[in-house]
Amino acid sequence: YHSFFEINGVLCDSQYDFREKHSTQHSVTDIVNQVQSRFDQGMPLVVYSLFKGFDTIGHCILLQKLYHYCIRGIINDWFHLYLTDRVQSTQIGSETSSKVTTACGVPQGSLQGP
Repeated sequence: YHSFFEINGVLCDSQYDFREKHSTQHSVTDIVNQVQSRFDQGMPLVVYSLFKGFDTIGHCILLQKLYHYCIRGIINDWFHLYLTDRVQSTQIGSETSSKVTTACGVPQGSLQGP
């Protein structure tokens, strides 16, 4: 799938995850350079965090984005099945909360998740 995204130009230049010859160091360097450039030009700085992106992405939005980037048919159906009708609960000690169906977020701790 990496070459599909590379060949079709789906990934932007600032996409560093899961790319050959790209690392977190490249990402940090890019951010520092952008901040320094804006600072030098006297431009306002806007800082935001994407750390909660995997926790908060709506399933419908994610599936639409995958479709937009030509992830369709059986593969999109698989992602739909993977994301929908999932439940979660919390356990502290011997107490477990009731199960709640999730409408957003990517399941974590798997090969498909972050």
